Amino acid sequence: MKKILKLLIPSSITLVILLVKFFPTIEHAFSKQSEKDSRGKKLVKVMDIKKTPWNETFETSGTLEPNAEKKLGFKISGKLTEVKFKEGDYIQKNQVLAKLETSQLEIELEKQKQVLEVSRIQAQIAEEKLAKAIRNFEIKFLEKEKLELKFKASEKELGETLSQFDSKEEYYALGGMSGEDFLKVKTERESKELIQKISAKDLEIISIGLRDKDLLVSGRKLPTSQEDRMQSFIELGTRLERLEAESLLSNLDVQRLNLSSIERSIKDSTLVSDDSGVILKKNKNIGEIVSNNPSDFVLILGNIEKLYVSINNSEKEISKFHKGMKLTLELDAFPNIQLNAKIDSISGAVDERSHSFAMRAILENDSKMFKPGMFCRVKIPVGKLEKKIFIPASSILDSFGEERVYIVKANKVFQKKVKTKGITSDQVEVISGLEENNKIVTESVHKLKEGDEIEIRKSDD
Repeated sequence: MKKILKLLIPSSITLVILLVKFFPTIEHAFSKQSEKDSRGKKLVKVMDIKKTPWNETFETSGTLEPNAEKKLGFKISGKLTEVKFKEGDYIQKNQVLAKLETSQLEIELEKQKQVLEVSRIQAQIAEEKLAKAIRNFEIKFLEKEKLELKFKASEKELGETLSQFDSKEEYYALGGMSGEDFLKVKTERESKELIQKISAKDLEIISIGLRDKDLLVSGRKLPTSQEDRMQSFIELGTRLERLEAESLLSNLDVQRLNLSSIERSIKDSTLVSDDSGVILKKNKNIGEIVSNNPSDFVLILGNIEKLYVSINNSEKEISKFHKGMKLTLELDAFPNIQLNAKIDSISGAVDERSHSFAMRAILENDSKMFKPGMFCRVKIPVGKLEKKIFIPASSILDSFGEERVYIVKANKVFQKKVKTKGITSDQVEVISGLEENNKIVTESVHKLKEGDEIEIRKSDD
């Protein structure tokens, strides 16, 4: 009995080991049997061979950049008190972006308003004085004309009196007139002479400033008409009042300019966008002092309604591209969206250090969904459009270094030698061996053999 047990135990152990070793093979055999239909035919997926349009595609990468950038800063210096937007915010034209402190400017504005009012009153008084001086001079001019007439009348009367006096004096000498009557005649003559002298003196006094020599001394030409003559004398006679009025009016203009300057400074202390776009960079923080230097900007505004796709490639590839070429791109941020663009410009020079050249394409961005700085994968068709045959890489059977596929004929499969060219990890181009309307197996080709009967698996199986 013991001898029998000694013989059975090793045999049992060997049987267990064999079961463990060959169980996967047995299971695979059942699995393979399950891939057959009830009639013993193998279920396979197939495809009809068709030529599809294709051209060579150059793949590269790029970065989105704004169509245009503007550095926005203040026209005046001051302390930054408010910034209303942050990087990445979209703004509309004429929106307020930032503000400077204006308390000191507002104090200066009130002071300047008072100075302007005083200057306005002073100029108004000076203008009234000038107007009054002109009126007085016009009166003086008319008064002079009046005295000229009076002087001429006194001269005429004196001449008549002197003429009468001579005849009466002779008559008196002959005894034809009493001494008392002659005395009256003499007194009348002396009175007329005095009146004439007073008229002459009055005319001389009022003529000061109204004489031809006064015009000549002042450097003026003698007017030909009475109206021009009067105007020249008025200008000469009111020059001091005119100078005072002009000076105060000029000062009034200066004060108005000063007021406008302060008001403009207050207005310029508010930074307003002159275009729409996205805030690409904030260069200043609240509390910092900013200047009116263009380099001391507060924000950078970018136009993103159209974006540039910035692409850099080796100089060896430059001959493949030209302006206007179409391309497609995918953004890492939006992997399921394929976008179309066109090459807008190609750099006219190659970078000496990197031996690369730059080109840009334009991407429409009406939705403003895409942002500057986003990375993109770019595909550019560069070859001639051709019709080619492409099949899944899974349909290729490697048989002793040769590439073969299974062609389906009358529900049986037969190997066919092909030549291929790799395109992607899951697609290959067939250079020779297949024609349009051929039908090939696309999966599990290593499970088939020449002449196997098959049944085509439906796409939803």
